[in-house]
Amino acid sequence: MIIGLAIRLTSKGPALFQQQRIGYRGQTFTMYKFRTMRTGVGDETLRELIAAELRGEDTSVNGSYKLDGDSRVTSIGAFLR
Repeated sequence: MIIGLAIRLTSKGPALFQQQRIGYRGQTFTMYKFRTMRTGVGDETLRELIAAELRGEDTSVNGSYKLDGDSRVTSIGAFLR
């Protein structure tokens, strides 16, 4: 409850993120996670990163292939990640 409250107090939007996933034997289920990203922001930077990877460019930063300093991540989200 403390994490959910911290998310709600520090950013707009719900505390939980839900997503449909495919599990055992192809059964779909709803997965719930604490929201670590801002709501309503675009994903253009991520799309550019993926495009660069598809072109064969090396996009790693210190061995990681995630966005470095992703502005969509909330302060609580950075702690949780």
